[in-house]
Amino acid sequence: MSPIGTVRAKTLFREVVERGWDLPLASVTKDGGVELRADLDISVWNPGDDTSMYKRVLPGDFVIGLRSFQNGIGSSRLTGLVSPAYTVLRPVAPVDHRYFHHYFKSGVFISELANVAQGIRQGRTIGTEDFYNLKLRVPAIAEQRAIAGFLDRETTRIDALIAAKRRMIELLDARFQVRGHRLLTGSAEASADTWTPGPRWLGPVPRSWKPYKVASFLSTGSGTTPASDRSDYYSEEGVPWVTTAELRETVITGSAKCVTEVALREHSALKVFPPGTVLVAMYGATVGRVGVLGVHAAMNQACCAVTGDGLLSRSFLYWWLRLHRSDLLEMAYGSGQPNISQDTIRSLRVPAPDLPTQEAIARKLSEEADRNSEITSTLTRQTNLLVERRQALITAAVTSEIETEVAA
Repeated sequence: MSPIGTVRAKTLFREVVERGWDLPLASVTKDGGVELRADLDISVWNPGDDTSMYKRVLPGDFVIGLRSFQNGIGSSRLTGLVSPAYTVLRPVAPVDHRYFHHYFKSGVFISELANVAQGIRQGRTIGTEDFYNLKLRVPAIAEQRAIAGFLDRETTRIDALIAAKRRMIELLDARFQVRGHRLLTGSAEASADTWTPGPRWLGPVPRSWKPYKVASFLSTGSGTTPASDRSDYYSEEGVPWVTTAELRETVITGSAKCVTEVALREHSALKVFPPGTVLVAMYGATVGRVGVLGVHAAMNQACCAVTGDGLLSRSFLYWWLRLHRSDLLEMAYGSGQPNISQDTIRSLRVPAPDLPTQEAIARKLSEEADRNSEITSTLTRQTNLLVERRQALITAAVTSEIETEVAA
């Protein structure tokens, strides 16, 4: 392999601004380059009918997006319109598009790109002149093709492994959801004698199960937010103060912030709840998510705390709420982001067997969830290693750290 030379980006690429085209909208994605918005499985702001300032992108173009300082420059294999905030680059010299697709995603290039990014955090931008002045590693065109072919093959293989492991995680979660529903509705039992006490979306349960109203057996409460500018209200040595951001279907043993005895004395709504308390997010991005206190803790006003002992087990209720979150959100109110209230939780009628059976079901679900968590953690670690391997392979190939065969 001959040495890789370096040239200024402006000798290979120029910015193009072509407006006034009636074409489908496209966006720069983290992994896939430029994709049509209609094909993306995410919510993207739609400008309506006014796309007059949007820029045309063609196959073979490259696009600097809003996150390029982190994810590299996206390559396009389609014709569409991209945001006016994007910079469209078009080759003005013979280059292999596939080589630069990989090169612009390499660690060495992203590092150089980050050095010229202007601004902070999400607001960082890449100026066109700054890009023009970057020195690009450019081998001969035959070697560009060889490197691109090698990386196409290897990254396709790695991507298939990554997709398979992510699919395994999805299937594991789906199986647990089905298993949980069967246990929480008694459909795992052999008895055919059933009835439907509600809620309407739950379906039939064994005739021996009874509907337990939460308010009849358990108590609910919440908390508040002390003034953030009062330094005497917060301390690392204080009582954990839980927010909905910390409700992650796990046992909560700590929190990002702790409140002091002063805050507790001066806020009657700020109460300390015992371990075993079930927490439910009532609004915000995590609405409907749950957690269980593993320590004494206070909380903010967006958390509903369920305490007490009775014929309805808190551990059974925790799993019932966790595995029926989407159904619970159907009971939410509000024209924008859905909200649930303490009244929503208190009014729930939860069909359940006798207390010992409830506890046994909760234990089974906890044990299976722990096993799934271990498997998921292993698969996630393997996936992360594959992602790192992919990135390292691209960087090694475009910097000649590994050999690629050039066709004669």
